Amino acid sequence: EWSVAQVLESRLSSERALSRMELARRLQVGDRKIRQAIEILRRLGWPICSSSGKAGDRLSTKPAVLDALERDFTARALSALRTRSAIRRTRRLLAA
Repeated sequence: EWSVAQVLESRLSSERALSRMELARRLQVGDRKIRQAIEILRRLGWPICSSSGKAGDRLSTKPAVLDALERDFTARALSALRTRSAIRRTRRLLAA
């Protein structure tokens, strides 16, 4: 995780994001390891941002980017909760 963090941190002033493929190549690990590291770092509070439609992840301290990241994760969480509710309804129907 820390290797990914170090690479992203070294590029903090750059607007250019790094793709997971590029991170994996630089660190000589697989894509799965990069995804796991990014998830762990995000859970630790690292503001690793990615934007839909653009490849790559980047570390950002810009308030607008962090607001967008928070909205994105809120939307994902709500979507997951709606899916869970639908599964529970189906389960109840099948049990009846």
